Amino acid sequence: MKDQTLPVGPWEFDAEVTAVFDDMLARSIPGYDTMREIVEDIALDRASHRSEASWLDIGASRGGAIRRLFKARPNDSFSAIESSPPMLEVLHKIPGLDVLDLDLRRGIPAGLPQYDFGLSVLTAQFVPIEYRHGLVGSLRGHCEELFFVEKVLGRDQASQDALVDSYHRLKAGNGYSKLAIAEKRRSLEGCLVPLSRKANEAMLEDAGWKPETIWANRNFHAWWCR
Repeated sequence: MKDQTLPVGPWEFDAEVTAVFDDMLARSIPGYDTMREIVEDIALDRASHRSEASWLDIGASRGGAIRRLFKARPNDSFSAIESSPPMLEVLHKIPGLDVLDLDLRRGIPAGLPQYDFGLSVLTAQFVPIEYRHGLVGSLRGHCEELFFVEKVLGRDQASQDALVDSYHRLKAGNGYSKLAIAEKRRSLEGCLVPLSRKANEAMLEDAGWKPETIWANRNFHAWWCR
């Protein structure tokens, strides 16, 4: 029997994925809650020096990050970029949120305003490699600071295998069957394409960012960039 909390087939951010998305992240990302807490803690501390701040969430999905920040900073302005129709439907229900339906392969449009803080949490890995540098560069032109979280590759095959094996054991411990794990892995092939930690940092630095590691767990990494 297939695990009903993991969609199967070619990966799409469709209604099926949207319905189980929050549960899927919590059960699939090692240390997910801790990562969110660290990102939010540093972001809110940086924002505490401003009476008002502007935020841009790139690939906002269901708006989990925006909701928490909005609660802490109700007088700030928040914008969210998304392209999945089911995800957009959820975002449009968040009061006061400026929702932008944009294709990230084209980068951040020049016509958008400047933002104090940008969030790119597990988003760029879904943007094709040939467009990713352009996206990160356009973010540098629109955000003063950026919180960037990605799935990463190990530095060599041995470390990659160890990271993936540990990651799969974690998912199995969270209730996913071996079949469900294998099916998800197949569905993501060619859709989620991670880079190594060094390659991500080089991409960020090439765009003019100064990335600082703020969290890492197995094959996931978070940077605060200025």
